[in-house]
Order: sequence, then C-alpha cells, then structure tokens
Amino acid sequence: LQTLATALGVGQAVRFTGPLFGDDLAQAYSAADLLVNASFYHRENFGLSQAEAQACGTPVVCSHWGGFKDVIIAGETGYFMETVLSKHGVWVDWAAGARHVARLLQDEAAVEHEFYFARKEGDKYVPADDSLCYSSRGLDDEAEVVDAILAALELEGVSIELFHSELGPAQQELSIRHTGILRAADNVCLVRETVRGVARAFNLLASFAPKPFLDQAGSGAHIHLSLWGGENSESTGTNLFYDAGERGGLSQLGKYFIGGVLRHIRGLMAITCGSPNSYRRILPHYWSSAYEAYGFDNREGAIRIPSPFWGREAESINLEIKFADHSGNPYLSMGALMAAGLDGIKNSIDPGEPEEIDPGNYSDEERERRGIRRLPTSLDEALDELERDQVLLQALGPLLARSYIAVKRDESAFFKEKTAEEEARQHFYKY
Repeated sequence: LQTLATALGVGQAVRFTGPLFGDDLAQAYSAADLLVNASFYHRENFGLSQAEAQACGTPVVCSHWGGFKDVIIAGETGYFMETVLSKHGVWVDWAAGARHVARLLQDEAAVEHEFYFARKEGDKYVPADDSLCYSSRGLDDEAEVVDAILAALELEGVSIELFHSELGPAQQELSIRHTGILRAADNVCLVRETVRGVARAFNLLASFAPKPFLDQAGSGAHIHLSLWGGENSESTGTNLFYDAGERGGLSQLGKYFIGGVLRHIRGLMAITCGSPNSYRRILPHYWSSAYEAYGFDNREGAIRIPSPFWGREAESINLEIKFADHSGNPYLSMGALMAAGLDGIKNSIDPGEPEEIDPGNYSDEERERRGIRRLPTSLDEALDELERDQVLLQALGPLLARSYIAVKRDESAFFKEKTAEEEARQHFYKY
C-alpha cells in the first residue's frame, strides 16, 4: 500500500484504522489522501455511495466484494484490490501496475515438518515405535504409512524434497520443495492435514505439537527463505541472497535480511512459536535455537545459513529460520518474517559476526560481551516483545495485532495453572 500511495503521489504515510462507519467513514473520505477498503461490506453497510465518495475527490481502493462492485474489474485472486478512483473522479484499473511492482521481487519459502507418530493408550499418548535417532529401523517400522503419505502428497501436487526418521522415537521429518511464499504457507496446512488424515487410516495419530513428549526432542517447523529477482527486475530469476565472492555465498542483501530478523526476533517468536508448549522446545543444546545468534551451518543459531548444494550454489542458498513450529500460523509467520527481513534491507541492519560454535557453550559473561541474548522463555515474554515492536505491529495492522495478542494472552493464562504434563497432553493433538 505504501508503494501504491507513493506511485500515485497521494501521500507518504499509510495508516490502518480498522472498520469505519457513519460519520467516521465520511470524515475519512474527506480527509484521506488514499482510502482503502478491503472489507466485505455492501452498500447498506458501506456508508457512502460511489457518487458520494466520488464527490469527495478521494482515491479509493476497494475489494471486488465492496460497495463499488458495479465498477470493479474482476481480479486474478479472490480478494485482491483492483481499482482506484483517482483525484479526477476517474476509475483507473491499477492491477497491471500493482503486479508490475510485485514482480520486481519474489520471495520463496519451504518448511521442514517435524512430527511424531503416536498411539493413545488409555489416557496417555505414546510413540508408535521405539526406534533410535535417524535409524533405518524407524523407516521400516512406519514404511506403510510413510509411503501412503508421500503418495497422497504427490497426488496433491506437493513436491517432496526428503523424508527421514528424526531424533525422537517415531519422530519424522518431511521437507517440501521451495515455492512462492503464499503457496509455501498453503503447503504447511496441506501437509499437516494430509499427514494427520492418512495416519488415522493406519490407526496412528500424527502430532505436530512443539513438545508432545516432555522427555523427548521437540518438533519444529523450520522455515527456509530466499529472495529472487522478479519478472520485471534486472535480476530476473536470480537468487538475491547469493554472492559467489562472499563467505558461504551469502550476499550483503542476505546479511541485511538476517539483521532485520535478529532485530525483531523477540517479537517474531510470539508469532512463529505461538503456543505455551512452544517454549518447552526452545532449549539450549537441542538444535532448537535458544539464543539470538546466526551462523554458517550452526544448528544452534536462531538463523542458520545452510551450505548450498555443490554445483547449484546460486540456486540453493537460503536462510533457515529455526525458531518456528506448527503452533504458529504459517501465513502470519512468513509475513512477519518478511516484514522483519525487509526492514533489515531497508535500513541496512548489520547482523554482526556469525557465531562459529553453540552459543550455549559460552559463559554468561562471554555471551553478554558478544551481545547474545537468550530468546524469550515463555509465550507471555514473547508477547511483551511483540507489543513493543512497531514494525511487526504495523505489518499485522491494529485490528489483527490486538486480536492476536488478546487471544494468545488468554491462552497463556489458561495454561498457567496447568502442570507441564497437562499442557503437553492438551497440545498433543491440537496440532
């Protein structure tokens, strides 16, 4: 919206107000440089007719479900805002211009899905097998259900990168190929529901909870991100995180992106680790990213730069965001991460030097000297950080931010009186 406003020359600031009605709406039409309506309100609830709004001389962007549906040009996507009323009272289709801006930059993502196969015995959940970390026996034990899951995902058009047994007994990891960030978020939901549904056909439960078993490894949903030159960019089809002359192939733009994520990481966790159970997973020495740090192939860093594939370095360089699990809404998580990373690029935020070892192996004094802080250890602590983070709050918008924080505060309060065992039990099959 800020890009659109600047391109139209109708203002330098975007303010999100939430729903407006009656006199407030009329005043907004008169005072605003550019008014955006992405609601589903029809004429009787909208407050002003097309003619009344046109008389104000205010540019309007609205959804095709809005009160101006007689002049809206159908968009390519269901809720995409496609039309502007210019200051001269002329309706102008801006879809082509908006798509041109979007095509300058393409963000891609993929997720590593970790989960457990389990059974319910009485009032307890137990792992479906007792296989060891990365063992071939774990694959043998669950071969039939794994084959059925992979076949179902392929029929659904989901491109699979790899599948293997994980650290815990009956714990699995399924990695999906990177794609556009919106489709990547769709894939998170599709994978989770497919895995759970197919598992039920084999009398198994699949739990994506962050810490389903308190005495075993937790399950993350590590997000891999990269930025590419879009169709209208001078760098079309180029991975903007890649620079052959830099360590690990990571470009300066990629470092600024990391800087932005680290700047906002504490508030981001309220979104990417969205449940009280999440913070039982985020522990030192568990490859779950307990500290504000990044590094090349450092599995204890909150952000890891994986080694690119040999011979495909430019294609495969990406950032792995480790402080994420399946209790985080994938659409909000990826959107918030992009907002943080782009803030880093916009403001050239230096992430500092990469960490070469597990930050948990430093003394408290050495971590303090290096500026490495422990990540939030509870949902409430992360929500406190989110409430102070203006970049993330603006990205969410006031209505969604208030609603999200209120719901999560209530969720946190509910579990304060519960034992750790009860918390894990109640999260087990909610995710």
